[in-house]
Amino acid sequence: MWSRRVRVGAAVAGAAFLLFGTVGFFAFGPIARHVARKKVVSRLQKLLERRVDIGGIDVKLDRVRMHDVLVRGDNDGEHPLARIDTITAEVDVLDAAFGDLRIGRVWVDKAEFSLITHKDGGDNWRDIVDRLRQHTPEGATAQPGKKSLRPELVTIRHGSFSFVDERSGNELSFADVSGRAAPGGHVFLRLLRVAGSSALGPRVSAENV
Repeated sequence: MWSRRVRVGAAVAGAAFLLFGTVGFFAFGPIARHVARKKVVSRLQKLLERRVDIGGIDVKLDRVRMHDVLVRGDNDGEHPLARIDTITAEVDVLDAAFGDLRIGRVWVDKAEFSLITHKDGGDNWRDIVDRLRQHTPEGATAQPGKKSLRPELVTIRHGSFSFVDERSGNELSFADVSGRAAPGGHVFLRLLRVAGSSALGPRVSAENV
């Protein structure tokens, strides 16, 4: 009697698991796209106080990939603050199915960051640095059992960085930036093809920093 009940229970559980897995597989794509466009983007816009636009989103069972991401603000110069080719984030499908989105590792590929300080002293980046320092205290970690959009690790691959100070005429650029950072931890960067110039001196460059 008990063996029959066990077999029936196992069969029902197996069928339920199969049904849940099938429904979850087809439903996760729209859910993840909705979360990325509505929740993640809106939170980023609120945190950065900048416009964040996404060109497209690809979804797999264990990750979400966003293409052609633009971060723009009113104080940007000729170029937007950030133009990112792809952002790939690990997600927990089971948690996301129940509305608890958690982000694991994140890869940022071919990002172009353009920082500028204008002649009047205004800039497009200082307020973001101050806001992020207030939002993420040193050594802070996500609390267990709570939703978290804070990634475990961020890896930057083959990005670029430029800084222009219109007041002094100084310029600094890194043609190839790669590195990684964890919330509350150290930041490791490799800077290739560094170039700088000043209104008062010659242009300088370095191949590797």
